[in-house]
Amino acid sequence: MNRPGYLILCACLAALALALLACGTLSPATAAPAGPATLVPIRLGGDLTQLDVCALIPRATIEPIMHRQLTGDPVPAIYYPFAGATGCQYTANKDSGGNAYFGYVELAPAAAFDEQPQAGRIPDDSLGQSSFWITGPGARQLWVKINDSTALLVAFGDQPNEIGATSLARLILAAIQ
Repeated sequence: MNRPGYLILCACLAALALALLACGTLSPATAAPAGPATLVPIRLGGDLTQLDVCALIPRATIEPIMHRQLTGDPVPAIYYPFAGATGCQYTANKDSGGNAYFGYVELAPAAAFDEQPQAGRIPDDSLGQSSFWITGPGARQLWVKINDSTALLVAFGDQPNEIGATSLARLILAAIQ
């Protein structure tokens, strides 16, 4: 290829890439998390409430997955009030369109997995013993039955981030010993 033709081709490819970015084709909901991450080992025991999920899944892990800076430190929170559960909430600023960005992770007794509504479940048995997606209030939720005693909930909203939730669930499962 001659030099002018090569330069035109490069300019066209650059324009196409910019157009894709401008149209939102590579939006946070569809883009993969940046770079590989690892977590410290997570030892599940009989009492999940002894685990500090915010320390186990720190801000540095969540921000690349959410594609957003958090507005503050992660906050211990239990989204679903199951006895024996522990969790953490992560909050980022709203975007210019007013969409909120938040996430939460919860470790709960396996009964929490079984008690979720059957209606609207989308099976995704690629994680743990069993897993499924449901649309919760304000967030797309990924439920994973880790073993016979423990379930994992990972969710992001207002803007769904299924790729991020799946990536985070895989990180957590890989860290469990």
